[in-house]
Amino acid sequence: MKTIGIINYGVGNLRSIQKAFEYNNIVAIISSDINILKECDKLILPGVGAYSECKNKLDNYFGTELLVVLKSKPVLGICVGMQLLFNYSLEFQKTYGLKLIEGFVDKLETNIFPVPHTSWNKVTINHNSSLFNSIEDNSFFYFTHSYKCNILQESNNIAMTKYENEFCCVVQKDNLYGVQFHPEKSAEVGLILLHNFVKYC
Repeated sequence: MKTIGIINYGVGNLRSIQKAFEYNNIVAIISSDINILKECDKLILPGVGAYSECKNKLDNYFGTELLVVLKSKPVLGICVGMQLLFNYSLEFQKTYGLKLIEGFVDKLETNIFPVPHTSWNKVTINHNSSLFNSIEDNSFFYFTHSYKCNILQESNNIAMTKYENEFCCVVQKDNLYGVQFHPEKSAEVGLILLHNFVKYC
């Protein structure tokens, strides 16, 4: 059985992610020990709150050692965890990310809807991905965020959502996957997506 490592660097409700895996009878370990994370088959990079705070905490916990691990096995970034995979963010100030996926993060622009975007939204699939096995196109997932990812390589833009304007909400590049929504809060479709990550990615 594969073991999932949930990267603990002091942000986010990690227990809710762990419980979502447990529902699927998948072993998920919450850890800030780099040696334990190295032994896991796959990793979850969570993230909640300000981009710069998340990046600073990630650096303080792991330094550059984590970057080597993230390149070595399948990784799923969730919410700000997805954003951290990109080159940089313009939230408050320019903050460099992990630079694993070409693109950047900036403010979610809308003239008619409230920000942060906190609601269920339809996700439209652009490219085939194992993440969406047995999930219908235009299924609804739960979002809560104020910033969005701008992706430079269209082939990595797996799915979009629309909140007045369309933006990338699922990214995939080699061993790296990211979702802007919270699968652990997205009921059955979220549980299926997490199951797919473990089984197929």
